[in-house]
Amino acid sequence: MRTMKIILASRSAYAVFASYACTLLLTLLTVQATASPAADTSAVNCSFSPHLSCVDARDGKMLWQNAHYSDPDKFSLNQTQLYISHSTTSSSYALKTGTQIWQVSSGSSVHYFYPVLADDTIYLARSDGFLEKRRADSGALIWSQKLAEGWVYPPIIQKNRIITGGQDRIIWVLDRQTGQTLERITLDQELVAPLFEVNDLIIGSTFDGRLSAFKVDIAGDRLKPVWKAHLDAPAFTYLSNARYFVAADMGGTLHSLDPETGQLRWQQTVHQNALFWNTFYRQSLISLTDSGSLTILDIESGVLQNKLQFDRHYIQAPIIQGDSVTLYDTTGAIQHLTPGILPDDLGQNSLFHSHLQQHNEES
Repeated sequence: MRTMKIILASRSAYAVFASYACTLLLTLLTVQATASPAADTSAVNCSFSPHLSCVDARDGKMLWQNAHYSDPDKFSLNQTQLYISHSTTSSSYALKTGTQIWQVSSGSSVHYFYPVLADDTIYLARSDGFLEKRRADSGALIWSQKLAEGWVYPPIIQKNRIITGGQDRIIWVLDRQTGQTLERITLDQELVAPLFEVNDLIIGSTFDGRLSAFKVDIAGDRLKPVWKAHLDAPAFTYLSNARYFVAADMGGTLHSLDPETGQLRWQQTVHQNALFWNTFYRQSLISLTDSGSLTILDIESGVLQNKLQFDRHYIQAPIIQGDSVTLYDTTGAIQHLTPGILPDDLGQNSLFHSHLQQHNEES
């Protein structure tokens, strides 16, 4: 993720690049919106295959489907409900039955960005620059704030603060209870993705390939700059845990950085001109493209451990549950990758032992 800055010679060139990048981002956002929440629920996995489908995570049995929803709609989950945005409406469904609980209209497009859950509230980012806070149980509006002239990204929630960015180079810190602006930070370039939350850092990725890291100060109302780093291309998605921060750029390269200093640890080009998703698995990183290319890297060094090509197409990140890795393809088939994926078993010539289970789509 590093070393070279993108230089755009003219405003028209920038506009073309921005248009392409935003289109790519809207597709990539599916990863953060759907795969991560699904992995947090012990009983149910939901995905687009190609319509919204929820299955029992234990046996793969279909629980319910809703043909009204498909990518690029975005959803989030808690233990009992699924929240999804489509066109100008947002809705809540019972997670295990698919029964609709509530639906509200926002009057502007919301389906490109996932709903953000925090305790008993939900936050909806809109394409007209408004951020809404609603009750998660009923959808009732608590407050609505106009932040940007273009879209505003889904926010990060930290205690009593809301931190978000938008299309016009601004990062906002808001009071969670009232929506009042506590601080505005102006960036040199537009953000290309929602803000990254890595440990206690807030990281913004802009069109010039720069990552800017901030930390909330002790007072809690200000963002303090921590480090900046330059990548070969803008970072659209990321993966992190307590020890690692890996950013993925639109050129198919992964960059591992020290989250505390921004120093580059390693970078590895894993895919060329493809949409891809990344997941940690023990001491490895799994990267999967929409066209079925699957790569495994050692998380410490970035060294290639394994690479496979599946004859199928995927629409979301692999889901990790215990020692099992599950892939959902565009036909609704579920593929389980079992013991051979374990890092201890991965030698130079090793292959996955995969078990494919087909589940017929039910209307």
